[in-house]
Amino acid sequence: MKKLFLMFFFIFSCLSFSYALINIGNVWSNSLFELNIFADQRIGEYNYYKVNFNKNEQSYPDSTVIIFSAPELDVIVSILPENQYLGNAYRFNIRALFKTEIYLHELYLTMDNPENPISSFLKGVKAIQMRNPSRNRTISPYMDKAVEYTSGEDHFWIVASEYDGCDGIEGLTANKIMLYDYHCHFFRQYDHISHQPFLLRDAMYQVPGNMHYWNFLLFIDRPLLIEINRWLGDKKAALCITSDADDETLERLQAIFEGSNNPTSSKYYNKGFFARNIPITNSIYGIHKNTLGNMWTKIQSYGNRIGYHTYSPLTDPPGTNAQALLNDLSPYNIRSWFDLNFWYNPENIMYNGLYPDSLGYVADIINQSQIEYIWSADTPPTNPFNAYDEPWRLPHIVYEAKTLTRPIYFFGRTREEVWEYLSFFMPVCMKTLMTPDNLDALITEQGLHIAYTNLCLLPTANSVSFWEITPTGDYEIRDDVDEMLQMLDFYRR
Repeated sequence: MKKLFLMFFFIFSCLSFSYALINIGNVWSNSLFELNIFADQRIGEYNYYKVNFNKNEQSYPDSTVIIFSAPELDVIVSILPENQYLGNAYRFNIRALFKTEIYLHELYLTMDNPENPISSFLKGVKAIQMRNPSRNRTISPYMDKAVEYTSGEDHFWIVASEYDGCDGIEGLTANKIMLYDYHCHFFRQYDHISHQPFLLRDAMYQVPGNMHYWNFLLFIDRPLLIEINRWLGDKKAALCITSDADDETLERLQAIFEGSNNPTSSKYYNKGFFARNIPITNSIYGIHKNTLGNMWTKIQSYGNRIGYHTYSPLTDPPGTNAQALLNDLSPYNIRSWFDLNFWYNPENIMYNGLYPDSLGYVADIINQSQIEYIWSADTPPTNPFNAYDEPWRLPHIVYEAKTLTRPIYFFGRTREEVWEYLSFFMPVCMKTLMTPDNLDALITEQGLHIAYTNLCLLPTANSVSFWEITPTGDYEIRDDVDEMLQMLDFYRR
């Protein structure tokens, strides 16, 4: 029986990571590889420069300490024998001390051995357990981080999750241990001249005196590894749907959720999202509370989440977002913020929402609210069904969002903009993407699908909406949409 975990929104618990280092005896030895470092930084908008480190290594009776020192930061690696596990293991404790203001673009350690180059042989718990390279998987955030490496005839294992005290490693690739990978922290802001999202904000911003920590384990003997299911119960994958508030009206919401806006219709509570019990996040405009608030309450009562799509589709009057998010809409327990994709919404996070000197500044409001997730309307042209294929789509911290004073996670999504496109936009409609083949692949990959759509959007000459108007003037959900909901219900079971 197929197993799919449907989510109205996703809650991620940050994975713990562990790491180990190869050595002989109780003190770390570089006989297998030499540990080196690479970092670069962004200066200005488009210029990237390598950070130049000096290296100093000191051995003590119970540890080895390697200090990589540069004018911008020091990275201290302490390597200690770890005796609580079966077999020989070493714990790597890494600490970065920032000495200047810096926009750190990339930071990683390398394992170098010119005579016997380091190679990642088996990647992931399943590949290691089965001794099968065909089961290798990319090691990125929110995944079990375990890799078996080879160096000539020698094998060793680096583990950066599951074991106690492991934390912060973003990836294990080739001979690299990724401490900060800009690919995982994607965010762009609008250029006010071109009105296009050209300004990358994917660096780790730090100021003098700040510190950052990482830990992992290195095993010389094959460690005990257990593949942990990341989804609740025995589910094998997760799928969540979020609807944009654009074109939202009472009749359309009734058609989508209740099956029809006419209680005498055969579809009324026999079809639609309520009847099929498919939970989603329905984003709203605060300006519509008086006309749609009762329907939002009903949507919430059926186990759905309410998200916030700013106060209105246009420029928001001063104070309206604060009044809506902190007061009027507080009963909806709103945890997610959704940007609009237009320059004439200055309160968007990707436009002016993070700038204190702008009338569109909203970061202070978000800091006071229950918001935990931000979806920025900017999305690159790729559109993978499984968010793990592009890890930046998973929840991540944007360090350059400096005016957010608590952890708020940015995420991306798969575009499924309307029910059906009748043009070359077909690859980004839900009818094309939400198929058994894609769902089967998602389950096989134990992946996550984040669908972003517009349930209420008006139909056009090139697009079909999720609802239709009958000859008698009733608003009803389309039959093929309801069939898709039944399919999702089948996969959930």
